[in-house]
Amino acid sequence: MEERLKEWEEMENAFSFLCWFTLLFIKASRLLLKQFYKLNLFICRSMSRHMEYDADKYECFISGSAYFEQTALALWKTDYGHFLAHEINQNTWNSNKLINNLPETIAEETKKLSNDALSDIQKRMSELTTNWWDSHPADNDRIEHAKSHEFAPIWTDEGPAKELFGNFEQLCHATTSNEYRLRGFNDQNTTYIDYEQAVGEQQLEDEELSALEEFQFGLASYRCLYLPDKFPAPTNISSTIEALKKHQELWEQADTDYWDGRSTTTTAILAKIYLEADLPLPYDEQKTFKTIADCDHVISNASQQWYNAKQKLKQVDVCLAQRIANIIPIMTTEEKSHLKSQVKFFKFLERTEDYWLDLRRYTWILEQMLEEDDIYEDDLAPFIQRYKTFIKEPLENIVSLAPRIEIVINNHQTQSLLWWYKEWVEDFDPKADYSASHLHYLAKNTGRLLFYLTSRISASMAYNCLQAEKRATKSDNAVHEITEHTL
Repeated sequence: MEERLKEWEEMENAFSFLCWFTLLFIKASRLLLKQFYKLNLFICRSMSRHMEYDADKYECFISGSAYFEQTALALWKTDYGHFLAHEINQNTWNSNKLINNLPETIAEETKKLSNDALSDIQKRMSELTTNWWDSHPADNDRIEHAKSHEFAPIWTDEGPAKELFGNFEQLCHATTSNEYRLRGFNDQNTTYIDYEQAVGEQQLEDEELSALEEFQFGLASYRCLYLPDKFPAPTNISSTIEALKKHQELWEQADTDYWDGRSTTTTAILAKIYLEADLPLPYDEQKTFKTIADCDHVISNASQQWYNAKQKLKQVDVCLAQRIANIIPIMTTEEKSHLKSQVKFFKFLERTEDYWLDLRRYTWILEQMLEEDDIYEDDLAPFIQRYKTFIKEPLENIVSLAPRIEIVINNHQTQSLLWWYKEWVEDFDPKADYSASHLHYLAKNTGRLLFYLTSRISASMAYNCLQAEKRATKSDNAVHEITEHTL
């Protein structure tokens, strides 16, 4: 209607003035309604804030104005503890375990907050301000209002709140179960563990990650390690470490090029699909990929970049293999057995590298196509069908080899890769005709599983090797001291 009025306004007669006046009235009405909306928003939000202040007043009347700040700070600390508890649970969930008492975990994590964390909480509280569109006032404003009442406490109790409940433990477990049910965690195979066990597993994982960073000189990269079938003869530990340090800069650059090459190739392939389907490219790619030839050129260069980086990483991994070989003689039988299984896993990754890297690439490409609007559905249908085939082949190859691959991670029971696959994904049937969305689900979770296992096995192997290396160094120092003392 507005466009029609604008066309009529251009007519050179008295009717054009009427159209101009109508358009002016429409704009004025919109402006007025906009201001009414802002006024209504301000009144409603202001009333909501005053309701909050009024509720705070009743709280201060009972417990006293001086206690209000402590209560506000306690809520912030509990919220921080909830975040930490979620991190612990996320870690245990990766091994199909969940904490059996979330309230206890939150309370324990809140108690253990460091001074730095408490300072950060107080700083964030003090930085908050109340804006006119906020439905709730900032905590520091609420504290100021509470203090202004200057109420003396009528009744306070410093005892724990759990004493108000006769069956507190049962309520905690019921609340935890309900939380998991609402989040969809109803798997009967899930193991429920207590807080101490969960913390112990997280501490071990943190120690392993630190060991990986130390073992790889700050570069905790979760890539395939190109280890030899047969380790070289042991040499001097110190000289091997020095040789590795010299490769550090090369290591970091090659690792960056390795992942950038794969990422750029994937983006270029997706851009090529859009151009072949005659669809508009995302804005970020419009300048880089104008023709299919541009895409092919980028794919060629990025693939070469990835290949060159891979060759450089292999050179570094020769030194890494030497570092491992130096400590094999002093490893325990169990450590040697674990190392053998972990090396076998990396050899599996190396043999199937094209499969699982292509799987990550095809998964992302398929995801982008599935997320497109319905108007592009018919145009992308042939490409979606093509990538269904591309995804299914890597899945079949990975699953077919999975029963023969042992997964050895510290603090975990040794299981086959197939067991992990069934736990994380599902029982894959190569003969089934999966839909594109279901294949995307299978591929995405397969990629997540392989990434998780690569990261955990890399960290576990580095942790065990570093422990053995430190034992060897300590033993050499002890022998050196005894020799000097004897002389």
